[in-house]
Amino acid sequence: MKQNNQTEADLHSQIEKSIDSLRRNLVVSMLLVGTLVSTVFAVLNFLDNSILLGVAETVVSILLLSMLMVILITNSISGPRWVISVILLGITALLVAQGGLAGVGLFWLFGFPAMFFLMWERKLGNIWLVVMVIIPAIFIILNLTGVFEGYYKPINLIQFIGSFLLAWLFAYVYQMLQDRQRDLLEKNANKQAMLAESAFKQRKQLQAVLNSIGDGVIVMDAKRHIILANPVAQTLTGYSEEELLERPFSEALKFIDDRTGAPVTEFLETVFVSGKMTTLDFHTSLIRKDGSRMAVGDSAAPILNNDGIVTGGIIVFRDNTREREVDTMKTEFVSLASHQLQTPITELQYLLELLKDRKLLEGDMDVDELVSKAYEVSQSMSHLVSDLLDVSRIETGRKFTVNMKPVVLNQFLTETAEGLKGQAAKRNIRIEVLLPAEEITVNADAGKLGEVVSNLLSNALKYSHPESEVQLRLTQREDVAVIEVEDHGIGIPREQQGSIFTKLFRAENAVKSDIEGTGLGLYIAKAITEAHGGKLFFESVENERTVFTLELPVHQEPAAHA
Repeated sequence: MKQNNQTEADLHSQIEKSIDSLRRNLVVSMLLVGTLVSTVFAVLNFLDNSILLGVAETVVSILLLSMLMVILITNSISGPRWVISVILLGITALLVAQGGLAGVGLFWLFGFPAMFFLMWERKLGNIWLVVMVIIPAIFIILNLTGVFEGYYKPINLIQFIGSFLLAWLFAYVYQMLQDRQRDLLEKNANKQAMLAESAFKQRKQLQAVLNSIGDGVIVMDAKRHIILANPVAQTLTGYSEEELLERPFSEALKFIDDRTGAPVTEFLETVFVSGKMTTLDFHTSLIRKDGSRMAVGDSAAPILNNDGIVTGGIIVFRDNTREREVDTMKTEFVSLASHQLQTPITELQYLLELLKDRKLLEGDMDVDELVSKAYEVSQSMSHLVSDLLDVSRIETGRKFTVNMKPVVLNQFLTETAEGLKGQAAKRNIRIEVLLPAEEITVNADAGKLGEVVSNLLSNALKYSHPESEVQLRLTQREDVAVIEVEDHGIGIPREQQGSIFTKLFRAENAVKSDIEGTGLGLYIAKAITEAHGGKLFFESVENERTVFTLELPVHQEPAAHA
């Protein structure tokens, strides 16, 4: 409210200054003309031997010129107008008494109402004009009483007063109309100030709303120039507000199609040409100030006036990187699942067809063996599906559901190794379990930890040379339980060791060995280990040995209270 009042006061002051300047310029112009005319008539009166009028005109010229100089120096008519008004009254008395050159002096008096109104405005100007009319009235009385017989007869002065009053009325009406026009101008200025204040407040409110929105917002005018960019938009684009405002949108920002690299501009055409709301394509990316790409998504809409004409546009966008990653993960997961399940499903279908149609059985095929094989394939598929679900949890950011309980590793590792002796026996590999005398306990999910250890042991058995030995060792270093699995097999090539925990990765020598594998086991094992607050790492020398080390925090018993 205070700011609104200040705005109105400023506008009122500007109007007053403008009117005062115009009034001052008109007074200066009239004084200049009056000085020139008085000077000319002074010369003419001297030439006509009218010495008294010549002297009077000369004095008037000097006085008028002096007032003109004062106004020009002070840039104001407030002080000089008193002297000028007295001079005008003196001129009136002189011309009424002496008639002026050739008796036409009265005609110059018709310009005085405008002069008085310019200097004093309407109310005070009327007072001065009343005094001016009294002067010829006095001369009429003096003439009728025989006290003074002037140049003009009473009837002439009466005619002058009537004509002068008419000129006065016209000047008064004009001045009144000017005052009304000024009042209307001031009211209009006040209204404009209120509208400007209202627009300012609305813009502030809109700015506050846009600043609180979590998405980037960019507003354009009808020429597609950016007129507003909220803080989120500045953060997402990397540009400051100063770098964006007043620039054409197509020059300031660039959106591209990730699939082709082509600029994306269709949404602008839809908004500004068709006047319709549209959404950004899912594969749209924003080129940020530093040149990096950011996946973005959301919508663009036109700004319409009351006539439905597009006067601008607004774009709302957000960082779509995570959504894009999740979508890519879904696509990869479907592809991975279909690829990994294709072989076991095909094998299971083949076995079931044999069991369904016994005529397909060859002489050495045993039904029980086929059933056992089908069961093994279904178990393999079950494990594979479990692995795929674990991969999905890892990549979508969902944590494993772990039921942490104290687990005695000595017994746990013995049982785990016992469960893999069947796999070891097929390749005539011996599993040696080396355990300390004292029990080592950790907080763990026994099922998930079993997946990790089983995976490490299974890999060691698969990639070891036949008739070799795999060691499973348990030790403790300070507050860390250390589980090591060592084999003497094909090892891992040095140049590929940095990728060993990557999803779907298998070393070249493992692929060439024709040993089955999905490339998921170590990827999942590392994620499970980290969910337990542990570490999983390895050392390997190709064709010599490989040692995988699993470290877990030791379980701490609660301190006994006294």
